[in-house]
Order: sequence, then C-alpha cells, then structure tokens
Amino acid sequence: MLGLIIKDIDQLRHLWLRPLVLLAGLAILAAGVFLKEFAPMVGAIIIMVSIYGLTALFVDDDRTRWLDFAKIARESATAIVLSRYIVLVFLAGIIAAVASAYTVVVHLIFPNISTTELAIVTGAAIMLSLLMYFWAIPFFYQFGQKGYQYGMVAFFILFFGSVRVLIPEQYLKAFFDRNHLDRVLWQSGLGLLVLIILSLIVSLTIVRRRQTQ
Repeated sequence: MLGLIIKDIDQLRHLWLRPLVLLAGLAILAAGVFLKEFAPMVGAIIIMVSIYGLTALFVDDDRTRWLDFAKIARESATAIVLSRYIVLVFLAGIIAAVASAYTVVVHLIFPNISTTELAIVTGAAIMLSLLMYFWAIPFFYQFGQKGYQYGMVAFFILFFGSVRVLIPEQYLKAFFDRNHLDRVLWQSGLGLLVLIILSLIVSLTIVRRRQTQ
C-alpha cells in the first residue's frame, strides 16, 4: 500500500503543484480587486484547485492500468482503495493549509476585509470540494476517466436539488450567520463523514468485483 501512496503523491507533485501555486496567486489577486463585491469568486478558485487535484490523481488510471499494477504487486482491494483515500486526505490537508495561508495574507494586505467573511467563503468552498472528492471516487473506479463527468453531473443534480427541496431555508441562512457557525460546521462535518464511509464501501465493492472478474 505504501508504494501506491508514493506513486499517487509523486504523480500529484508533477501534475498539480504548479497549477496550485498559480491559482492561489490568482485568488489573492482576485481578492484585492473583486473581493468586496464578488467574495464567492475566491471560493470558486479554491474549488477549481481542488477539482484539478482530483483529476490529476486519476489522470493515469486508464493508461497505466492501475488494477493490473496492483495485481502484480499483490495488493488487496482494501489496500488499493485505502491508499487512494489516504492520498485524498493528504490533498485536502494541503488545500486547507493553502486556504488558511491565503486568508492570513489577504487580511495583512487588505486589513479592511473581514477575516470572518473570508473564512466563511473559503470554508464553504473547501467543504464543497471535499464532498465532490468523496462522491466522485466510486465513479472513477467504475467508469475510469469518464467517471469524472458522470460524477459531477450527478453531484450537482443531487446537491442543488437537495438544497432546494430538502434543506430548510433557515439552515442555509444559518450557514452564513456567525452566531451559528459551530452548529453548522458540526452538522456539515458529520454529513461529510457519512459520505466518506459510504464512498469507501462502494469503492471497495467495485474494486473487489473487478479483481474477481
């Protein structure tokens, strides 16, 4: 499993680091020019970085035949799937660190910008990107590179459908209310944990089935 983790991290280092630095710089520039009027733009840029990181992680899956590689290395389905989830946690940590540094730098350069508002926007973007991550992984394992498109279409249909139909309006207002941030973060974190567990179970099922074919 360690070899699979090292392979994925090395792949990310080559394909993802430069775009991350570039987009982080663009985010700071956008904050200086547009943040007052278009704060969600910053969150959108962070999501762009996150999605690019996910596609970079899976970009060679079809070409290098990761499943054949894993069979030759005699890795179990559990090791194959867990290694990728561990790398994704590592990736999420980098994104969170960049977002935190970005918040501090923007506040130092533009003291008039509220760090609370900035933290809410970036935090919401990170949470949304993590939901995208763990939702999309089973689609990648099932459909390969096309799984990205399938997963994103299904995600946005369900996400915006649930926001419109299932999530109470007062909850959405509370998400941006400083007085209710603790409760909203706890509930969002719990929902993310449930999604990670379900995603892991589905991914394990898909990989085990493919190994026995």
